[in-house]
Amino acid sequence: MGAVRAGKQEASKQLRLLTSDSLRLASVVFAAVKEHYGSREEKIAEFGLQPFRGRKVKPAPEEPELPELPLPAQPAQ
Repeated sequence: MGAVRAGKQEASKQLRLLTSDSLRLASVVFAAVKEHYGSREEKIAEFGLQPFRGRKVKPAPEEPELPELPLPAQPAQ
């Protein structure tokens, strides 16, 4: 029973190492693709990356209209 548990733990450890290595390698490949084609090119979409298409301009917030207050009455002189 102990040998089976040790084997599972070792397999899990190897799987975690391989997963982290593959994620690092994928990051390097994606960076290389962006560097080669450019981050704005639509070609990188074929590799599962989103091209940079610029920032969307946010509309200026509208200021609420303030109601006009009546002027205080001036005493007659």
